[in-house]
Amino acid sequence: SVAALDSWTPFNTDTNIPRVSPGETYNLQQSTRFIEDGDYLRIKNITIGATLPENILSKLKWFRSVRFYIQMQNLLTLTGYSGFDPEIGDRTRETRLDNIAVGIDEGTYPTPRTFLTGIQLQF
Repeated sequence: SVAALDSWTPFNTDTNIPRVSPGETYNLQQSTRFIEDGDYLRIKNITIGATLPENILSKLKWFRSVRFYIQMQNLLTLTGYSGFDPEIGDRTRETRLDNIAVGIDEGTYPTPRTFLTGIQLQF
């Protein structure tokens, strides 16, 4: 992340970001540095719809019922989490097939927000 631009150097000692070590491509040292609160509240699925009343339907002789709706998925997520998506889940990799991978945010693509609108007709 861009936070690495403020990492420790001999000229930048007033920081809490550790030094960048160009020789280490995969740092395996254990640390609690990147542990953060992953609590979140998400509106996952919601559907809002309206059915035409009988007085309007009686004028539309072909239809017994007409309903308009909008369905929303992942409408809102409230969190203080700094990653893309607090619902990181588990991604099994060939190099790590153990339970340690559960709960590690590896930058997977966040859950998309989707909107679906429709009309439901009964003849």
